[in-house]
Amino acid sequence: MTYFTENPWPLTIMFLIVAAFLAWNAMRSGAKRVWQAAGLMAVLAVIPQVTHRMIETDKEQVAGSIHALADAFVDGDATRALSYFDAGGDISTELVQEALDKVDVQEGLRIKSVRIEVAGTDATSKFRANGTVNIRNGGSQTGPTSWLVKWKKEKKTGSRWKIVSGDQLNPVTGDVIRSFNAR
Repeated sequence: MTYFTENPWPLTIMFLIVAAFLAWNAMRSGAKRVWQAAGLMAVLAVIPQVTHRMIETDKEQVAGSIHALADAFVDGDATRALSYFDAGGDISTELVQEALDKVDVQEGLRIKSVRIEVAGTDATSKFRANGTVNIRNGGSQTGPTSWLVKWKKEKKTGSRWKIVSGDQLNPVTGDVIRSFNAR
């Protein structure tokens, strides 16, 4: 389900079209009431945009966490990267630290094709990460990667999403290449 707070444009455009239609009729008829209705529709067109900026849905929070985690990997910031992983989850912090020690993710990492499903306090995200990775003592690799990541909403704060498990997928077939679920 997509909320209008995730994409306010359809509702905004609808109000603007109605406002334009009413303004056109008001110009032809000169009726003050029609001008007022056109003005009201124009004001109503602003409400979805303001609401969109005030409310952040669970899907938007998970998407933001994906991008922030990618930035942490690019910056090589282990502390920040580890903050996105659930300490009680299936991925060990040692595994994440080892990955950060072995690779250097270059600037220009792009997160694409993000699909997120949220069910209560659980979420699943599937996305592609395209970029260049320098493997220490092994050269560099450029290309797409695909990931399936499971998230859980933190019980303490009830607002932060943490990674509990993840799989690297074949970008073409979608088959699991490597699972990061072993502790």
